[in-house]
Amino acid sequence: MKGSQITKTAGHSFIEEGGQLHKFIVDDRSHPESNEIFALLDGVYELIKLNISSFECHLDLDLSY
Repeated sequence: MKGSQITKTAGHSFIEEGGQLHKFIVDDRSHPESNEIFALLDGVYELIKLNISSFECHLDLDLSY
């Protein structure tokens, strides 16, 4: 899309915490605890990668028909 007239709205997520709704835009660092939030998300991502790798390593199926 670079160099064209097409624009795209940034992706966003909402999280409710303590009765307050927080909006996060892609790579938005304006939240006062954004460093902690992104560190937590990085940890979750790493756990997901480990679980997927673990699952793939232990997958032993005979798919021959």
